[in-house]
Amino acid sequence: MSDLPPTPIATTIDPARGRHVGRWPFGILVVAVLRLIDAFTLAAIGLGMRGVPGGGLPVIGDDLVLARSVDLLVAILTVAGVFGLLSFKRWGWVLTMVLVGVELAADLVLVATGQPDHLGLALLVVTAFYLNGSTIRAMAVASVEPGPPAQP
Repeated sequence: MSDLPPTPIATTIDPARGRHVGRWPFGILVVAVLRLIDAFTLAAIGLGMRGVPGGGLPVIGDDLVLARSVDLLVAILTVAGVFGLLSFKRWGWVLTMVLVGVELAADLVLVATGQPDHLGLALLVVTAFYLNGSTIRAMAVASVEPGPPAQP
């Protein structure tokens, strides 16, 4: 048995497969859409498209090619994290949490340099709190394939 308290998600875990079955919670869909919008924005910035709102990740130094490459890499990883999250895979949850943390840190750098993106920062904070909720963490933990039983 798990030390986690019973949650509404726990009723939709298939014990034979150790995976979540059924529909996605509404909050996960909202997070997925927001993360995909962020990924497409970062990709557009990384590809050098003009007129894209937002500034991407902060540029440290003068290497614009490196900055654009990092934006593209984060965009690709964000899309992968969303697919993992929607597949109820633990790695998708972990990857999404790591990327949200990285983008939070980047937004804090922008705030410190006088270029705050208040809406982006607020959405990242809400996303981090939602994904760290006990229900969503239980879903991520329950999606791990069961291993061999522990020996006493």
